[in-house]
Amino acid sequence: VNDKVDIIGGGLTADLLGSATLITEAKKPTVIMLSSTTSVIEKSPYFVRTSCTLAQSSAILADWAVQNGLKKAVTLVADFSPGQEAKTTFTNNFTAAGGQIEEAIRVPLRSPDFAPFLQRVREAMPQVLFVFVPSVQAATFARQFVERGLDKVGIKLIGPGDMTDDSALVDMGDAMQGVVSAHFYSAAHSSAVNGTFVAEYQKQNQSRANFMAVSGYDGMHLIYEALKKTGGSV
Repeated sequence: VNDKVDIIGGGLTADLLGSATLITEAKKPTVIMLSSTTSVIEKSPYFVRTSCTLAQSSAILADWAVQNGLKKAVTLVADFSPGQEAKTTFTNNFTAAGGQIEEAIRVPLRSPDFAPFLQRVREAMPQVLFVFVPSVQAATFARQFVERGLDKVGIKLIGPGDMTDDSALVDMGDAMQGVVSAHFYSAAHSSAVNGTFVAEYQKQNQSRANFMAVSGYDGMHLIYEALKKTGGSV
């Protein structure tokens, strides 16, 4: 309002849900570059997304687990709307394909201590543990997963790619070896365009590119291309 902006770059689910009505009234195109909660895009006709949805990655992991003979699962997700979507999508696909959910665990979003929840996982002894936590918590989760010895007792760890965020992997040591994740981006993707992007991002930011970086880049690319088509008119 103060800056009289023409286009908004959006991010977090809670912010977008809270501002959708105002954005619609103001008729401001909003490019969602991060939020992966599927329903967000439906809240305003002025929303467009350049990243992913958790339903995409969670559904395919359920199919993969059953296809690989892992039919006894526990879900562990952060207790907010993206976590609930990940759990629900995984559970629906997993049980429809013949899998069984032994326990559904929700952990606090703020300052979580995963240790007591991981103890519940160990007691349930599933074949597979499906996890969604925000990428900023991934390193903490990985450390506590190993401290509890879950990597040694035959529990397969799977989850959306937030858990194996490219920029966080360097702090995880070997804890994520053997983890199976599904995501829309990897810094290791071998295309020429990604090689250039990763190198330039590292040069400018002194850190490894991740899915948040490429979502922001894609969102800005979309805005530039749209403005080209209108000759710069907003």
